[in-house]
Amino acid sequence: MLTGTFPYPFSKERDPIDVILNEEVIPVRKRDRSLSASLSAVLDKALAKKAKDRYQTASELLGAMNSALR
Repeated sequence: MLTGTFPYPFSKERDPIDVILNEEVIPVRKRDRSLSASLSAVLDKALAKKAKDRYQTASELLGAMNSALR
């Protein structure tokens, strides 16, 4: 919602489920350069495909967001 665009490269030619399962998320900074690098990094990590690459708890995400917004 911060970028005003979808995190995946959706198109009319492809099934959205196929895109989600088989394409990488478009990095936040490529979708909106006006967002800070630190906030973009937090959002990119939160959107990682593999669970092990994402924040493991809401508290961990909150801490990262607080740091990024300072």
